[in-house]
Amino acid sequence: MYSCDSLQTTLICNSATTRHPPVTRDFVPYIQLIPSLMLTPSFITSALTPGLPSIVLLTCKARQLLAGEKQRSPLFGQKTRAITKERPVFASSHSPPTVHIQPIMRTTLYLISALVAASISLSASSPLLVGPCTNCVHNSRCVDNQCVCEDGFSGDGNFLCHKPEDVHVCKIMSDPTMQTFAGENLLLETFGSLKFAELSTGRRTGSTESGVCRFSSTAFTERILGKIFTKGVTFELIQEDLMGREVYVEFAVKAEVVEGQYRYAVKSRQSKDAELEHQTYISPEAGPRNAQTITIPRDNCDIIFRLFQGNVLSVNLACCGIRVGLRPFHPVYQESIPGLWVMVKKIFHPRFPFWEPGQQPLCLNADPTIYNIKDVVDETGLSDTRSAMSYQALTNPGRHFDTTPDDQRHLAEVLKDCPAERLQMFYDEAGFVLDSPLFINCISGHSQGQDNIVGLLLHTARYFCYGWRWACRCAKQMVLDRCDRVLSNPARFPRVAAFMRQTCEAL
Repeated sequence: MYSCDSLQTTLICNSATTRHPPVTRDFVPYIQLIPSLMLTPSFITSALTPGLPSIVLLTCKARQLLAGEKQRSPLFGQKTRAITKERPVFASSHSPPTVHIQPIMRTTLYLISALVAASISLSASSPLLVGPCTNCVHNSRCVDNQCVCEDGFSGDGNFLCHKPEDVHVCKIMSDPTMQTFAGENLLLETFGSLKFAELSTGRRTGSTESGVCRFSSTAFTERILGKIFTKGVTFELIQEDLMGREVYVEFAVKAEVVEGQYRYAVKSRQSKDAELEHQTYISPEAGPRNAQTITIPRDNCDIIFRLFQGNVLSVNLACCGIRVGLRPFHPVYQESIPGLWVMVKKIFHPRFPFWEPGQQPLCLNADPTIYNIKDVVDETGLSDTRSAMSYQALTNPGRHFDTTPDDQRHLAEVLKDCPAERLQMFYDEAGFVLDSPLFINCISGHSQGQDNIVGLLLHTARYFCYGWRWACRCAKQMVLDRCDRVLSNPARFPRVAAFMRQTCEAL
């Protein structure tokens, strides 16, 4: 919880990502040759050639020079003679023109080369050339440099391809957008953890009905430069046999990118009273594809963790007809859509429990005639879908995880207690806290967590819902301390400027 006395930070508001040139580790030793190569005509030519990354050409050229290759270079189209001299290929026998480089230009090129070398060292673990089809998912293929689903499958070849006639799918992806089990689409504004999906299915051992599966899941998010992406998931599975005996298991999966590689940390427990214990890591570095499959038997029902095509971790609850998929945000593979999905086979006859108002998971029901987004809007009393589903996410944080903001449950309690007209005022007047990545990054600063932004939401909610003037003053002070550059541009951030004009008097 935040107090007005503890608001002292220096933060960056207008951060922007820089996509470093992708190179592999074995190219790093050749960086020492870059200053010389930058003075050659071939570099100048290649730098002006559209579609050719000059730094890749330089490192390739350096590699050729060190290896003593004298043959014609396919990248530069010229013969290599020395590190600092090149003879261009001319149709005639005339001598090539001499290239004179002024001292100032030479110094500038050396400085540029130093910056380039720094960029390479930061991205040394990334693949050499990142193509648009690098991470096409299962049941997709590359067509015209785009990942598309195979014939008979629907979805996005960069995220999930499935057969709608066979399965129900709920998914949350990117920053974030969402699709419910009924196929309704929406934009979502949320932080921390959120109750994602809840359902039950028939249980089968082979082809024999053997009881019931009850499944529930919680999604966890992370903040990257003001944007919110799915980072992990926990799910509980209770299997009940025909005699009424229950078997419980819970898994927690945390997804991250470590030195350019996807990695998934898996924890589990077999009792609600036990602590989650580390089970395994799953990543492409684990070795051959079959080494990236972990099978956990549980009461004659295998739970299979597998790293699928596209580096998507798939968890198959085989006896229950349920599959869970997860992939985090990758700073290099930005065309690879991050997110979480839950897929359930229709032949397992999934059923969705009856929820009390305000307790529905975001995936809702596969039958929109029973419960849909409009029902959520009607129950909350808010004026639009985006605000209503945001409210639904913020007030149903699900299971607490190590990345869950400390104040999230306090925020949920305040919003649930908020009178309808004041709740609408909160979204009208303070909605900018939710929907501006630049402002979110400004408030959160260097911290990769979400505690600051959730703390600001809690202060604004307490003001608009309870009328607490001190909470308004604390919220304004947080913005003053962190967001000078945002406040200096009221035309670009009119809602922030309007909020800062609040007098913090009783509502």
